Amino acid sequence: TDGIMMVDADWNLLEWNEHFPAYTGVPNGVLRPGLPMHEIVRAQAKVGEFGPVDVEAEVNRRMHLLHTGGSMGTVMRIRPNGRVLEVRRNPLAEGGFVTLYSDITGRRQAEDRLRQAQTMAAIGRVTSGVAHDFNNLLASILGNAEMLDAELRSDAQSARRISVILQSATRGATLVRQLLAFSRK
Repeated sequence: TDGIMMVDADWNLLEWNEHFPAYTGVPNGVLRPGLPMHEIVRAQAKVGEFGPVDVEAEVNRRMHLLHTGGSMGTVMRIRPNGRVLEVRRNPLAEGGFVTLYSDITGRRQAEDRLRQAQTMAAIGRVTSGVAHDFNNLLASILGNAEMLDAELRSDAQSARRISVILQSATRGATLVRQLLAFSRK
């Protein structure tokens, strides 16, 4: 299912498989044994595989990277259609190289979902811890305010102030319940 190409020591195309054109944007009709590598890169640049670039400058840049070994190994590349490719280029003993193009879009999406889930789980744990600590503080405030309310109910001004404290603490307790419900999700 991967795209594969082999290039000889003179940087000419030796072999490729049927998936190679789809992964690189190189039209199938252009491909032939002996096609120079710079023509493959040029065909890719012309169809927009590298974004909006000056075609010849991009060909020169990429060929320089190939000649200096700067593009050997494994790199990720996002195609214009949004698909994510893993491009693995390895030198051949007799010169030239083999390039393997793998579509890893699904794997990257799964990794992104996993990271998002781990982040949400961490936020949930922190939220739960804060909510429990805040709930303990509110329990102390509510308990003491209720005792003061019973003692100072006859003093109208104190009763109003205690009522405000009780209402605020009750709203805080509602907020804690909402935070705990969020953290469970």
